[in-house]
Amino acid sequence: MAWWISLLLLSMAALLWKKSCDSTDDVIALLERILATTLLLVVVLVSRNLLLETAVLIAAVQLPGVPRRPR
Repeated sequence: MAWWISLLLLSMAALLWKKSCDSTDDVIALLERILATTLLLVVVLVSRNLLLETAVLIAAVQLPGVPRRPR
């Protein structure tokens, strides 16, 4: 897979994840997070680009904890 396709998929995953955080519907937010995770897994497991895999791993380790949504 070309590096620019990997970057495109990663940016789509990031946008979907951000959109899911802003969503008021829990079901749609869950679906968007599943899609974002799937895109991320496709990039990491299929592309075999060591630079992107390392960058994603470092970014994942640096992520802050997500507070629970009030019910």
